[in-house]
Amino acid sequence: MPHRADLVRREYSGIFLPGRHYLSLRRDLGNLSEVIERLRDPAERKRLTENAFQDIIMNDEYLYSSFVNRLDDAIDRFALSKTENGDMRVLITGGAGFIGSHLADRLLARGDEVLAIDNFATGSGTTWSRARGSKWSKARSPTAGW
Repeated sequence: MPHRADLVRREYSGIFLPGRHYLSLRRDLGNLSEVIERLRDPAERKRLTENAFQDIIMNDEYLYSSFVNRLDDAIDRFALSKTENGDMRVLITGGAGFIGSHLADRLLARGDEVLAIDNFATGSGTTWSRARGSKWSKARSPTAGW
């Protein structure tokens, strides 16, 4: 299967750059023949592929572990602060999802009491079943269909 190197010109979060990582295809397809011609050139395909590999795949900023570290840092910065007595009760909607479960883990680790609600509209719920101790409560949303 050939690699796709033709995308409609957009921002793509500033990660994929037109002309460097992909060939930009106009929405009206006015440059379709030019894009096809350039994609027929093995050197052009190799250039795009190597640029994408070096700039994106090999960039530590886009590793899954880097995402998790950034998420943990954001949780540390923005999580609710404790009251004077150190007791905090926190309600998390979407608590069975990736972000909700990580938030719950961090809050529980610092001693907070957590109530998580989720309707399981997406995901497998495997994060839901992890043992979290006596300060962990969970409730399945009535919109879950049961």
